[in-house]
Amino acid sequence: MSESTYDKKMQKLQREHGFNPLMGCLPIFAQVPVFLGLYHVLRSFNRTVTGGVGGGFGPHLSVEQNRETANYIFSATDVQHFLDANLFGAPIGASMIQNNGLDAFTEFSRPAVILVGLPLMIAAGIATYFNSRASVARQSPEAAANPQTAMMNKLALYVFPLGVVVGGPFLPIAIILYWVSNNIWTFGQQHYVFGMIAKEEEAKKREAQERRAANAPPPGAKPNRARKTPTAGGDAEDDGSDDASAGKASDEKATDGKAGTDEAKRDDRAAGNGAPRPGATPRPGARPKKRKR
Repeated sequence: MSESTYDKKMQKLQREHGFNPLMGCLPIFAQVPVFLGLYHVLRSFNRTVTGGVGGGFGPHLSVEQNRETANYIFSATDVQHFLDANLFGAPIGASMIQNNGLDAFTEFSRPAVILVGLPLMIAAGIATYFNSRASVARQSPEAAANPQTAMMNKLALYVFPLGVVVGGPFLPIAIILYWVSNNIWTFGQQHYVFGMIAKEEEAKKREAQERRAANAPPPGAKPNRARKTPTAGGDAEDDGSDDASAGKASDEKATDGKAGTDEAKRDDRAAGNGAPRPGATPRPGARPKKRKR
């Protein structure tokens, strides 16, 4: 079977059963709204940005107004805590290429932001790759051979991790930190769940083997086969065979009786020198012997 014929039959089978290979990428696409919403909320903590990367988000506020204004469900105190938070000297709300709105942070050091953001960016790409690889490894060979599934697998294995690395300099450190932690958590969760599923499948397989071994006859023993129940036609055939056997036995008896008569005649001739027995019927064509007076 050629590859094109195989692909056509696979697509036909998927249409008949209502299977869509793109549904396997639904968890990845489901994270997109969450990621965009998180990005918007984190960038809204700094409303002093007027242009450049991240500019134009909401109203422009001064540094004092920004620190005293709540952000959605977060109070003004929460806004101040976020702007003051840093990781090894790098504000978590700042990006590596940010060039305005820096006064909103209590302290800002670009080298510190790069030294913290660059390893997180690479770790996020690696975590995304291994997370996608674990998901692809669980696919069946038939599903992986589908062209649409193969395309989505390549996107998940190479394009998405590369996109995280390339887009890392434009994202706040808090976003990159979220991406790394989320992928590590997802990878551990998949490893645990897939391990439990593999153990259950192995236990079921072992249980089936034990059942077959218990029901199998011991070595050298003949298997017990159930006897067939005779039907009405079988009974009739048996009766016919019994009648034929009875007729054959009667023929054998008649033959044995005739042979015994012939043997008795020969014995009588030998004993009486050819004289027939009294009352015996003479042979056809034979002359009757005269008795001596």
